[in-house]
Amino acid sequence: MKEQVVLQERRTIAYTLHDKLQSSLWSNRPLEISTFNLENTQTEVTITFETNESTLIGCAQWKNINYRDEEYCLHGKYQR
Repeated sequence: MKEQVVLQERRTIAYTLHDKLQSSLWSNRPLEISTFNLENTQTEVTITFETNESTLIGCAQWKNINYRDEEYCLHGKYQR
């Protein structure tokens, strides 16, 4: 049962990170560090963005239901 929760958290966090990364790429400006809590488990997630040349890197960090540190990152390229 806990593993299902872990997988659901990963999916939700990946979708949220993707949406924030896309928003930042379309507006052509990096976002600030943001923190939010997942609705079902109240897991606190921190999202950070970093610009590397023409690439935007967004990473989410959180502690899952099994108290393990997790990180998920996505990369996006700015359109010129």
